[in-house]
Amino acid sequence: MFANRMGARAMRRACIVAAAMSLVVAPLMLAAGAWQGPEWQPGVTWSDGRQIEWRATPARGCDGSNVELRLVNRSQSSGEAALEDITFQCKRGSPPFIAPERTMSQVAPGGTATAPVINCACPERGGVISLISIGIDMKRNGAGVETLSNGCTYTGNFLNGQRHGQGVYACPNGYVYEGGYQMGQLNGRGAETLESGERYEGDFVMGIRSGVGRMTFTDGSVYEGGYLNGRRNGEGTQRFADGSRYIGGWKDDRRDGQGVYTSGDGKWTFDGAWVNDKRQGQGKMAEVSGEYVYIGPYVNDQRHGPAVVQFGDGSVFRGPFVNDVQKGPGELTFKDGRKITGEFLDHMPNGQAVEQSNAGTLNGVWSNGMLNGKVLVTYPNGTRFEGMYASNKRNGIGTDFLSDGSREECNWVNDVRQSPCVRITPDGKRIEYKAPPARRN
Repeated sequence: MFANRMGARAMRRACIVAAAMSLVVAPLMLAAGAWQGPEWQPGVTWSDGRQIEWRATPARGCDGSNVELRLVNRSQSSGEAALEDITFQCKRGSPPFIAPERTMSQVAPGGTATAPVINCACPERGGVISLISIGIDMKRNGAGVETLSNGCTYTGNFLNGQRHGQGVYACPNGYVYEGGYQMGQLNGRGAETLESGERYEGDFVMGIRSGVGRMTFTDGSVYEGGYLNGRRNGEGTQRFADGSRYIGGWKDDRRDGQGVYTSGDGKWTFDGAWVNDKRQGQGKMAEVSGEYVYIGPYVNDQRHGPAVVQFGDGSVFRGPFVNDVQKGPGELTFKDGRKITGEFLDHMPNGQAVEQSNAGTLNGVWSNGMLNGKVLVTYPNGTRFEGMYASNKRNGIGTDFLSDGSREECNWVNDVRQSPCVRITPDGKRIEYKAPPARRN
């Protein structure tokens, strides 16, 4: 009988221990196993279709709640979701209860994911009565769609929540990018259409146009060539709206270095040095017909300095240019051997100049390529003429100095002697006579 009483007492102790153990183990099993609780409650909904739902059951050991959170993904985004700033309203007292961050597994468009249980929320305050706020960070992976607050959308691949791989970014204002991404930045080959209508197709490096690309401008001009830091740099070709074309060096969106420019009508070209979008340094400007070729320096986009000009008739001018105007002492040689040396303006003798040829030498005053003023003409036989010229012809009083020492004085009109003339012999005798036919120099 004593043994029976001892056995009964032992059984009662075993039952008490088992009951106590069940109270300890049950919450642990509840947290680790599938959650069983009230119906899901709506929490926060985002414009792209993502929604957080929650449900809570009493945590009696702490006078709080055990809370479960679930993401219902009705958006086109996919990836790992992190819940943050999780804030609950408690039944009693304040402030609200802020739970630690929760991370969910991968969730696909149309799928759901459940966060680890938040144990004993709002302890000693009666538990949770509502979800005040919550944030979600979708670390997308794979294909997905992202809608931004500015109305722009991204459709393409993600890696660890960032745009990565091929994608399309489009905005309501007309901006569109289609191409490669690397960790959120435009990278690799892509096509970018700007709000203005300009379109770039080419290389990007970490969000910036760099490499080789083609830009089509709104006026119809097109550039093809190198880019660096978002600007035209290196070698490139631009065809302008007026039909003109430039092939050569670029620096920071401006023509710089050696380059060849061809006019829109195709009639002339420039081949030479450029600085800051202007011709600067040595260059050659030529009419395609060959009628005019300038070889010399440029300053601030203008011909400036000593230069050589070749004309279509074979003549060659050598002399200075000032601010795109030929002005100053120079030399003009002709195909037949004639040569004019002196003051020039716009490639023509202007001022004092000397013309030398087989017919003789003319030394006088010129105006716009014509003799106007006092002139000395010296002939190969030693005779000479001194007198006035107008419009490249003898006009006014002129004197011929003859080989016998005499001289003839006549009045001239358009290279024609007017009677009477006076012949002055070496001994000073004056003889008036009828003018003979004109003798040209």
